[in-house]
Parts: sequence; C-alpha cells; structure tokens
Amino acid sequence: MAEDEKYKQPSREGQVSFTFWTTPKLRNEVKRLAIDIGRSVQELMEEATEDLLAKHAKRGKRKG
Repeated sequence: MAEDEKYKQPSREGQVSFTFWTTPKLRNEVKRLAIDIGRSVQELMEEATEDLLAKHAKRGKRKG
C-alpha cells in the first residue's frame, strides 16, 4: 500500500472528547455500520448527535 493511500486519523485540532458508556452490542453494531457504509464511527456519532439535538430542539432552530 502506498504511503498516500494509508488511512490518516482525522485531526483532533479544535475537537473535544465526548465519551459515554454503552453495551458491547451497540458498539459493535455502530462499528459494523461504519464499515458497511464506508464512513468513520466518529462521522456516524456526529450525525447521530446532530439528529438527536435537532429532534429535541425548539422549532425554528437550525444546526450549525
């Protein structure tokens, strides 16, 4: 594999940790989904968090 084709970890600059406990089953399902759709677990969790916030946000508020 060429050097430029290797996976590069996303930059953590400007990021913060957001950790929570879950079941091994849920963790494994999210990891499998990430592999199946070709996205990172981080991307999936960001999307899920944004969806959760939008679901519970007041009407008229938009993300970002």
